Amino acid sequence: MAVFAVRFIKASLIYALVGVVMGLYMILAPHMKYMLVFTHAHVLLFGFMGMMIFGVAYHILPRFRGKPLYSPWLADSHLVLANMSVVGMGISWAINSYWHSPAAWFSLIFFAAVGVVSFAVFVFNMWKTIR
Repeated sequence: MAVFAVRFIKASLIYALVGVVMGLYMILAPHMKYMLVFTHAHVLLFGFMGMMIFGVAYHILPRFRGKPLYSPWLADSHLVLANMSVVGMGISWAINSYWHSPAAWFSLIFFAAVGVVSFAVFVFNMWKTIR
């Protein structure tokens, strides 16, 4: 299995653990529930599920096509951008839930844009691989 696919899967497992611990914390400290609900959802959906899908897709789709991945460098770039987005948006959601400041909204928009770019890199790389 390619190194970047393994890294996506390892990141996925870390985000799964962080997400379930965060969920337990939200149960034990109900006053934090509304502050962490978006962060919790983001870490589990994009962090755990998204990273797992990316890792498995990078491993399986080129094999289904019988071709090597178009660009391992783009896959590495995707890994960095996607992780930046998960962590950045997670922190931004938590901060924005507590302080409603323009800076917090800007950081949320910035990291959401990083996430969009990371998805675009994935789509481009997969498209070129399976075409």
